[in-house]
Amino acid sequence: MFVSDHQSGHNRRVRVACAALASIVASVVATSAARAHPVRDIDDLEPFDIKRDKINRGKGRMRMPPPQTPEQLCERNTSWPKLVKCLGKGGNTVKTLFDVGKGRVVSVTGNPSYGSASVYVYTQRNNRWERMNAYFASNPSTEILSFERLKHENGYRLEQGSIMKSSAFTGERFPGAEQTRVQVTLRRKTTAICLDNGYCQQLVTSCDALVDGKTRWSFRGTLRIDHGQVRMSGDRAYAGQVCAPAPSQISDLGDLLE
Repeated sequence: MFVSDHQSGHNRRVRVACAALASIVASVVATSAARAHPVRDIDDLEPFDIKRDKINRGKGRMRMPPPQTPEQLCERNTSWPKLVKCLGKGGNTVKTLFDVGKGRVVSVTGNPSYGSASVYVYTQRNNRWERMNAYFASNPSTEILSFERLKHENGYRLEQGSIMKSSAFTGERFPGAEQTRVQVTLRRKTTAICLDNGYCQQLVTSCDALVDGKTRWSFRGTLRIDHGQVRMSGDRAYAGQVCAPAPSQISDLGDLLE
């Protein structure tokens, strides 16, 4: 028979130590479980606290400003003086360039050192001044030439002249042909037709391209109304590349615009 060499007192100490260790482990597990957050199903989660959002409304929250009205944007007004005052906000200088009764052209200049002004056309309909859907500019290279009421159509005609530097190729345009790029001075007249129904269209009705001070290419167009659309008729034989109008703008049919 085998007899243990350990004494009974030693065994008791071992059992007491194991019991104490087990008690410590159980206490730690219970404390961790108590501090853990409860597990919630994803469907129970709210994207935000509705009540808290209502309470904090207006406190540190970015609120979008309401959209501006056409009157605030200076697009229309029943009073012409109030419309001019609106255009003059921020220290802008407003000038009436043309006045043909129910149609007026104004220029709005911000910083005079820029040398450029925005030009708008306003017409009066139903006792209210409204901005036409067209934008023009006046600067050292561009000038508003004229503004008048159409004789045989319900609308207005505005003409703008411009002069600018450009370049173009001389010579035949086919593979293997020699071409030379030359500096060109372009003189153009752009005509805008704005009908009373709000439709506006701009076309280059006159173009001269000068090389070394002499006219190299040229085009003159006559405006027509073709099924409610503004088109041109004219000889493109001497228009070259820089003065030639787009084919979609050319039509020999329709009523002449005078």
